[in-house]
Amino acid sequence: MPGISVEQVVTEGLCVGCGACAAVEGSAFTMQLNDLGLYEPVRRADEEPSPSADDAAAAVCPFAGWSLNEDEIAAIAFPDVSSDPRIGRHRQIRAAHVAIDDYRERGTSGGMTSWFIAELFRLDLIDAAIHVRPQDPADGAPLFTFDVSHDADEARSWVKSRYHVVEMSEAIAVARATPGRYAFVGVPCFVRSVRSLMREDAVLAERIAVTASLVCGHLKST
Repeated sequence: MPGISVEQVVTEGLCVGCGACAAVEGSAFTMQLNDLGLYEPVRRADEEPSPSADDAAAAVCPFAGWSLNEDEIAAIAFPDVSSDPRIGRHRQIRAAHVAIDDYRERGTSGGMTSWFIAELFRLDLIDAAIHVRPQDPADGAPLFTFDVSHDADEARSWVKSRYHVVEMSEAIAVARATPGRYAFVGVPCFVRSVRSLMREDAVLAERIAVTASLVCGHLKST
């Protein structure tokens, strides 16, 4: 076995609760909040351990040691883009903020991500976007969740970065079940997991047209 199991990732404190292992089609895992207010995968009560299913879940975990790393993913996704050993593959490096409408005032970090998603909709490059939105915290639910927006106005209503526990398995299931071109926005380890899911799942590979990453340095609990 090239890496460790999903359960070992949790036991060793490496899990970030992204939900990739639960997003694998037919996964034996579901995501639940633990006593510390962090998402972690839990084996479904009606599922017996299956080596093939467990290997498929571990293969998309960013910290189990099975999946391609960021440099390897970039080499496949962007083979013609120049690479620097300090920062990886890149076309341009810019510092910017959005100067139109109220993206900057309503957003975070200059409003660039919200504007980028809106532009993808405007240019008809995507039909939907998977990103984080606020939700009603009734019944102890987390304050935010991954969901799917279907136009620029809806996407803009979910502006601002969210440093909070979220998991993506339910939103990925929507993309698998509903045809269309999707953008996915998340922190780097989530994007790495999505790229791994795309390598293992031909439907997701066809439907996820764009991945966009936010800089991350946090692992928050509820």
